[in-house]
Amino acid sequence: MINGLRVVIAGGGVGGLTLAGMLTRRGAEVTVLERAHEMRQGFGLTMWPNAFLALRQVGGEAMYKAVCEVSQSMTRLRYRLGSGRLVADIDLTSTLVRQYGEPGYAVTRIELLEALASQAGTEVRYGAEVTDASPDGTVTLADGEVLHADVVIGADGAGSRVRAAIAPPGRPEPESRRLLGWQGVVPRLLTPSQTEAEVYFGPTGSSGMFPLPNGRTYWFLLDPNRDRPRLDGWHEAIRGMVEATPAVSMHRDEARDRPADPDWGAGRVTLLGDAAHPFLPTAGQGACIAMEDAAVLTRRLEGHSDPVAALRRFERDRFRRVRHVLRVSRRLHGMQQLRPAFMRHAGLVVTPTPVITRMYGAPTFPIPEFLGRDRAGVS
Repeated sequence: MINGLRVVIAGGGVGGLTLAGMLTRRGAEVTVLERAHEMRQGFGLTMWPNAFLALRQVGGEAMYKAVCEVSQSMTRLRYRLGSGRLVADIDLTSTLVRQYGEPGYAVTRIELLEALASQAGTEVRYGAEVTDASPDGTVTLADGEVLHADVVIGADGAGSRVRAAIAPPGRPEPESRRLLGWQGVVPRLLTPSQTEAEVYFGPTGSSGMFPLPNGRTYWFLLDPNRDRPRLDGWHEAIRGMVEATPAVSMHRDEARDRPADPDWGAGRVTLLGDAAHPFLPTAGQGACIAMEDAAVLTRRLEGHSDPVAALRRFERDRFRRVRHVLRVSRRLHGMQQLRPAFMRHAGLVVTPTPVITRMYGAPTFPIPEFLGRDRAGVS
């Protein structure tokens, strides 16, 4: 049971704040520790029905509405070649809304974090760096402070200190893959309309532009160049997108994935989101799966009197799901990096739209646990 449970969450990102809001609504005493000295900015990200259904059913209407208010819904997603040729035109209303009640969304990371923090039910302790965590629930901070909890959650990102602290000695690091690119936010709308998004496949991989609230545009471009995105061979829409972005609103991004361990927790400690299973961004699921994790973990803690048993059940229940999303993100990465590029483009041209929809859309479909309408969320 959750009421009165003492929980320490290391990490004030999307997963950590989502979990905090879900647990405090059920009476948990939650402490959120974030090593950064202020809320991290970031740029943009996409959100999909699997996250929004989990958020609504477990977080309740207030959390759900707070996130919706800062997110831009998308009703159409088009895939194009670098030349501009259309290869798939996906009506998200018919493919997602009709089946799951939710479209796709785009949001800036900072606005999403602010919305989640407003619903967390507890203050985030910034500048609180966790240096050690023990299976008995002891957490040590860089300044020497020691905390004790019934449950400790490592939601502290791909370089998780919590994961390192509980890892068995000598366990080899699994193979990871790296993806280099750029992100930016343009203070004007570049997509065909306020609810339409576009993804292009060009010489260095893929590039996409997504509408944000208040007539802004979030974009990404896969490109390993370290100084500035290289625009040779890209469609004029992509060149114009980068050229319209102020330098302070452009960021070089490096992402790495990591296969999850089947037993990623120990004792009173478990991991959530990127701390357990970072993904490449090709499937657009990093933040979404962190929200899913938070919802499933809350349900497991709700359903067990023994919190340690609940953590192990959570890990078992999530392993197959996160392994699937890792495989999809790697498969999409491999397709986008296929050389020579004309082979990739030829394959996209002959692939029917329903197949492309399924290829990119499968991870966005809600897990069965959150499809039932009979389990209401907590308001």
